Amino acid sequence: MKRNPIWLLLFSVAALAINPELGFSEVSAASYSEKYFIDSKSQQISQPKHGLDKFLPQLSFKQKPILLTFDDGPDDPEIDLAILAILKKHSAKSIWFVNCKHLDPAANSNFQASRDTLKEITSAGHLIGNHGYHHLNLKNLDRDDPQKMHQEISECSSYIKNLTGSRPAYFRAPWGERSENVTNFALEQGMASLYWTVNSMDMVQSNKSRVIDSVKAYVDNLKIERGDVILFHDHTSTLRMLDKMLTKLDSEGFIYVTPG
Repeated sequence: MKRNPIWLLLFSVAALAINPELGFSEVSAASYSEKYFIDSKSQQISQPKHGLDKFLPQLSFKQKPILLTFDDGPDDPEIDLAILAILKKHSAKSIWFVNCKHLDPAANSNFQASRDTLKEITSAGHLIGNHGYHHLNLKNLDRDDPQKMHQEISECSSYIKNLTGSRPAYFRAPWGERSENVTNFALEQGMASLYWTVNSMDMVQSNKSRVIDSVKAYVDNLKIERGDVILFHDHTSTLRMLDKMLTKLDSEGFIYVTPG
């Protein structure tokens, strides 16, 4: 699969102009309700209400674009590098929403390994997004301590800028928990808020057979006439499903895109 440069250009220009929030998690990620991805009783996918077509209605999506996103790293270099290898195998680019505490020597004794992993991610052509400094509930912080909420966002952007040379253009609140003030402050910091339309539920899929069943249900039920933003994390369970999922998506003619 190869990225389409025309599609990427249109996405990059139009997305910010249309809406400061890209994608939308109808169900709070904090609850990790399994019904958001697959109903355990009916084995039917819970279809998101809209995908990338909401923001780019002028596109036909005949090429079946999909945006892959990974949250919470770079925490475990072994897992992160394995994910990068799978993405390279499938010629897939993605956005990694990082928690900057992993990069901070005051918060992480293994900070240098995380910084090296961040460099590997960017060198491989993936984008880096802001996922907050300490992975805190920013909606609650906005209510209880707005200044702390601002710090969680702005200090992470500064860390990313110092380590990569570029400020992040995209923001995702931990668990998707945000308020209007959170979204607006991210925008003031130069970031569009990008969420997801499909939650892979990789964090709660510990049983290998269930992961495979979920992947099959996801691929079989995906609405191919529109693009989806898929949420992953950098966890062992992600490794169990990622290669199989991308292999299936390859065979169905999907292309992997990033906004920029």
